[in-house]
Amino acid sequence: MTLIDTLETYLLDTRQIHALAARQARVLARVLARLFSAGIPEKSREEEARIVLLLNLAALEKGAATADKDFLLQPLTGDAINRYLSILTNEQNSVPPDWAAAMQNPDTLALIGAFLDNLLRDPARLAPISGPFQETDTDEKPLLVVASPRMGFSRYWTAVLRIEKFLRARLTTPLDETAAKPAAEALAPVFGKETILPAGSRFHLRQAAAAALALRSRFLIVSGGPGTGKTTVVTQILRALLRYDDALQPDRIVLCAPTGRAKARLGESVQAGITAIKANPVAANDTTHQRDLALQKVQTLTLHSLLGARPDGSFRYNARFPLPCQVVVVDEASMVDVHLFAGLMDAVSPECRMILLGDMHQLPSVDAGAVLGDLTQVFMKNDGFPTLSPKTDDWINAVVNNVSLDKTEKAAAMQLPAAALPLLTDHAVILTKSNRSIQAIQDVCALINKGDGEGATASIRNNEGACFTLVQNAGINNCLEKLRRCMQEQYLSDSAKETVKRLNGAAGDEEVLAMLEGFRILCIGHEGRLGRIAVNRMAEAMLRPEYDPDARGRFFHGQQVMLTHNIHELDLYNGDTGIIVRSPANHLQVMFRKGAQGAHFRLVAAYKLAGLEPAFAVTVHKSQGSEYNGIALALPEYDSPRLNRQIIYTAITRAKSKVTILDPSGRLGTAISRRDERPGGVNLGA
Repeated sequence: MTLIDTLETYLLDTRQIHALAARQARVLARVLARLFSAGIPEKSREEEARIVLLLNLAALEKGAATADKDFLLQPLTGDAINRYLSILTNEQNSVPPDWAAAMQNPDTLALIGAFLDNLLRDPARLAPISGPFQETDTDEKPLLVVASPRMGFSRYWTAVLRIEKFLRARLTTPLDETAAKPAAEALAPVFGKETILPAGSRFHLRQAAAAALALRSRFLIVSGGPGTGKTTVVTQILRALLRYDDALQPDRIVLCAPTGRAKARLGESVQAGITAIKANPVAANDTTHQRDLALQKVQTLTLHSLLGARPDGSFRYNARFPLPCQVVVVDEASMVDVHLFAGLMDAVSPECRMILLGDMHQLPSVDAGAVLGDLTQVFMKNDGFPTLSPKTDDWINAVVNNVSLDKTEKAAAMQLPAAALPLLTDHAVILTKSNRSIQAIQDVCALINKGDGEGATASIRNNEGACFTLVQNAGINNCLEKLRRCMQEQYLSDSAKETVKRLNGAAGDEEVLAMLEGFRILCIGHEGRLGRIAVNRMAEAMLRPEYDPDARGRFFHGQQVMLTHNIHELDLYNGDTGIIVRSPANHLQVMFRKGAQGAHFRLVAAYKLAGLEPAFAVTVHKSQGSEYNGIALALPEYDSPRLNRQIIYTAITRAKSKVTILDPSGRLGTAISRRDERPGGVNLGA
């Protein structure tokens, strides 16, 4: 094979690009070579263009909006090639492929690196495919923008620049000179006598600080790990805004998220808050109380629906036709890619307040970019994640001075060192007090976020038996045996089998809830002996004979399943989990949980639900937004490129009290030391 065919085959075999992308690169390069010579022989020009396009497509597949030379060449380094060879060997039982020797040859890396150097020196070398960035709104931009030391496809390059332009305009605008007294008057009732929390419970300081900042800023990030109360405090922020701004209309407030499931959860959280407001008799006839109840009018949409996404990737709402909103709240902001972020920021009017919610340590979006991580990265270097200037910190302390707050929170300063105040200062609050996981799990996650693999592993060992179980360096067979025992304990105990036996569509809510949220196996990927597909097959082989021995179809009574696409007309979304139930008439139905508090369940005939997948085991990506009493995290038996700090953190933070980690080859510490770095993202400076 030629060099270019070898590279293309390698990237396709290892799933770093899709077949359609490879074909597009081939066609574009061929057309370019025939139309333009520029002093380069036609064959050499075609090969060079294909190589550059393929490497940029591979970088885009990894989520990089733009990339430098080192990132583009990462797939060609010896370590990367060996990892991908390991995947092929373990997941597909493949013999060493034809490209192995050529890709491991150092001369290959040097030659391809020289092609990139040539292009970085002369951006128009592969014109019209490549060229320098053009400050124009026309379609004359090159396909590939090159501006040393980076390059990237113009769609994503321009999206990043639009985000930066929007943020710089918002963040350099002086904060509203809100006096402390009216702000305190807006906050005191919603965090005091008219709270939405149960009797005896209180919000903590950083949640109140987030609500206070929302009164001053038209751009606010509220970040924090699972259980820190991000969605709960949204109701408080909106109530404070309604008290502070008489012109704010509830029907011009929008709650949105990148997925239907996340959108539904945010809406359920606010509706739960409204239910609590109704139950509070303190000010039932008060005008502000009626304003609170008007929050029932807020809209709940996916980001795509909000913007009016079109098939060509454009949006109905944009800078020329802005959204008619006064407040836009975006949940799960870590999952929003740069193109969607740019579209949202284009469509938001200067007067509209934007509030982003998300976990800055969680997995970034599947598509290009990691905007929330880019923005909050500047706050990660200081213990306690301070985000405020001294002046704003003093203002907040004055505002919340008479607010009744939870005093059990460990006091971590919110004030940044005065010597270095980044542009995002006073526009972010990082929530640190979690009410989900027990303290030992939180302590391990803090070490994971610091990249301390050795410390995190030691902390797990110190808590073995209490909340952690670590099976490490034990080989794949021992890990599989431990997984079988976990499944037997969870699903084949007498009580579990009795619950499954009673499932008929009328089972008690608590029983079904315990099955759906009690335990889940989380896998890094789909393939391999500890991948999602194999583990679900293992679960089926173990449980089908016990739960539903007469079942002959794909699904069986008592099986846990997940929906893999949205069904809006049924109010069901990608990622929703349920349990297969056999009706008295011998029909298979799926029981889904709907509602955040006072949970209720609904039955849907299984034949109406295309795209159901077994879900005793799910990937970590699919588990985002879920919580379980306990999880078993199955790491692959080989060094996968998917193993990194964010995926380990996301998995472990799904658990409230019990974590079992199956690490057959001892790569947990290595994974924690790696971070999914996406170069060329949003950069507002230090």
